Formats: sequence, structure tokens, C-alpha cells
Amino acid sequence: MKPANSETIESQALDNDAHPLDHLIRTDRIPHIWCPGCGIGTAFSAALRGLAASGIDLAKTCVVSGIGCSGRAAGYVNLDSFHTTHGRAIPFATGLKLGNPELNVVVFSGDGDLFAIGGNHFIHAARRNMDLTVICLNNLNYGMTGGQVAATTPHQAKTTTTQNGNPEAPFNLPLLAFAAGAPSWPAGPSCIPAS
Repeated sequence: MKPANSETIESQALDNDAHPLDHLIRTDRIPHIWCPGCGIGTAFSAALRGLAASGIDLAKTCVVSGIGCSGRAAGYVNLDSFHTTHGRAIPFATGLKLGNPELNVVVFSGDGDLFAIGGNHFIHAARRNMDLTVICLNNLNYGMTGGQVAATTPHQAKTTTTQNGNPEAPFNLPLLAFAAGAPSWPAGPSCIPAS
């Protein structure tokens, strides 16, 4: 299947009532579990639009995710996908890439999964330049399980487990990726508030 460019996708949506990303979504699993106003749906949509517009062979593309809200992405994408155990999305993706170097392997998961329990795996995959695309949704806490402090929670931020403020400095994820040797580390918000 050859992915369409974004203009083609938009015009297809206008021609019929289908969503422009229906070919990349398991529509039988919709509605999704993500909360209204959460940036995960926006980031997920942007990732799918990027895949569709990139021209890569989607038949050779797989998505791996771990545990947490954003980890549910693997269950919604209509590609080969794997929902793995907590902190193990990157080693699972590494195994896929080593087993079949021609695969386009995308990891889509959260900060707790990728940089707390899975932090050592991120560091070594970046150091080895495993040719993975890692999309991290950093919500600065463990959101799915009640908002506990995470490795990315800002200093002095209050969470359910740090009611007097987080005493620790957070990881700077782009800097960590750079220091570990990742070839690129773009970062940005899932949305920009209207002014």
C-alpha cells in the first residue's frame, strides 16, 4: 500500500464521510480511552499523518508501545503493532530491528515507560543508534495511575506522591538523548495554546 500525501488524505475526507486517517486506525477500537483535552490524541494523529506523508513502506512499518496512557497507541494503529510490558518497549523494538533491519520501527510511549523504568534501555539504544523512531509523550508524571511523581516531574511540582513538591531535578529528555548519542532529538508541545 502506497501512503497518500497529506493533501490527498484531506481531499479523501472531503469526498466521503471517512476520517482521513481511517486506513491507519483500527476503527473497531474507537472510541479511544484518552481523556478529553489530553495531548495524546493530537500527538497520535500527528504521528500517523507523518507516517502517511513520509512515503515509507507501511507494510514494513511496525509500532511498539509500553504501558501507560500513550502506550495504548499500539492497540489503535492499523499496522503491525506490539503493546509490551512496562519499560520494555525499546528492547522489544530493538529485537524487531535486529531481527529484520529493513523494518521501520516506531516506539510510541510515555515518559514514565521510556525514561524511568525503561531509561537504561533508551540510553543504550541511543548510544548504539539502533535506527528506531522513538516518540515520547512527556506528561511530567505517571498520569494513568493517579499523577505520581515521575523522572520528568519539574522540581517542586506537587503530585499525589510529592504533596510538598518534588525535591528532585527532572530529566531533561532532549539533553539526555543528545548525551547518549541519539542522532536527533526534536522536542515540542503536542499543541500550542491560542493567544
